[in-house]
Amino acid sequence: MIGLDGKGRLNDWDLCRDVNVDKSLEGPRTVSVLASLCNSDNTHMFLQGTWQFMSTRLLTTPGSRHTITDDLESHFFVLMWAALHWVEHNRPGDSYVDMEQIFDQQRPSPGGIVKGGLGKVSMYGASDSELHDIEFACEPFNKLFWVLWKLFAKYLTRRWNADLEGDPGE
Repeated sequence: MIGLDGKGRLNDWDLCRDVNVDKSLEGPRTVSVLASLCNSDNTHMFLQGTWQFMSTRLLTTPGSRHTITDDLESHFFVLMWAALHWVEHNRPGDSYVDMEQIFDQQRPSPGGIVKGGLGKVSMYGASDSELHDIEFACEPFNKLFWVLWKLFAKYLTRRWNADLEGDPGE
């Protein structure tokens, strides 16, 4: 939100929750606690955040504990969405970037749970991703964008490999 003084402000503090630092307990940002509050079985309702900007991990594994890394990746998706719409780059106008596949993809799973994030997984993992060709006109921004991209791609690859090996650590 932009105030009358022209300065930006975060305006969704009414939606924030305390984070339980004791990992052995269910915290306020976990599905089971929200389920008891909402008295419903639909996990899609319990995901906190704007679907398009939620982390890849939370979309692909609903019910996972929400971490600071999820918030950081979410900020990256806000930056990416805004940059693709508003920052000058080499694929403007008619150049096709499948924004819907990246940001809106979802599918129902058994038990009424809705999952998503496969477009984001593909975006990070595919060497032929359409986004790899994008170059932003502002060189410092371009460098920042691609450093963040690589950082999250590396983190998620490491995380998925750890999950496959049964290591719960981040």
